[in-house]
Amino acid sequence: MNKRAEQEAESSKIIHGLVEKVEQHPDNQDVYYQLGSYLTKVKDYVHAEELFKKAISHFDEKNIKADLLVYGLGNVFYEAELYVEAIQAFQKVTDPEMKENAFLMLAQSYMAQESYQQALAFAITAQEINSKNIDTNELIGDIFLALGQFENAAQYYDLVLESDQNHAKANFQRGLVNMVLGLEFDTYFTRSRSANQKYFDAQKKRLSEIEAFIKSRDDR
Repeated sequence: MNKRAEQEAESSKIIHGLVEKVEQHPDNQDVYYQLGSYLTKVKDYVHAEELFKKAISHFDEKNIKADLLVYGLGNVFYEAELYVEAIQAFQKVTDPEMKENAFLMLAQSYMAQESYQQALAFAITAQEINSKNIDTNELIGDIFLALGQFENAAQYYDLVLESDQNHAKANFQRGLVNMVLGLEFDTYFTRSRSANQKYFDAQKKRLSEIEAFIKSRDDR
């Protein structure tokens, strides 16, 4: 059996086990979420969407809030690059314990559409709930970078690096910011390369693009 066939067999086994859990515990939202999340992970978006919608309907009939499943449905849409539908789903999440994640996913959905101001508003709201969340601070840095607000981007990448000094992406992005601002950047690129050589190599093209941008700017 080749590797792909082995992976498919393993995946089928996992799905079968999760389906059995759902059948055994039809009123447990967690088991639906586990199955739907796994289907999303293996990119079976059609069945994942179908599962979450049926599960949400099941709990709606019992007048039971199903924010976890609504959030799961939003993730399906996001991974399938259906960002309008994802936004609609995440906006329905009202559970206070899930609001931070929902706001972050709303921000990522708007970011994917290049709607940077909307993305920033939701990302800042998520950051106000948890100022130490690395994913949120990284995203805010990315948004400010996309907006050309380099000093603000640096501030949030620095927050990421306070939590994880060897964060490959944050070091690379921080280096880009300093390159544009005409400040020392080698330290950040060295850390990024040491943390994840493969990631750094994949991003190298951006360095030459930034260098060309700076040269054209200085030649004016």
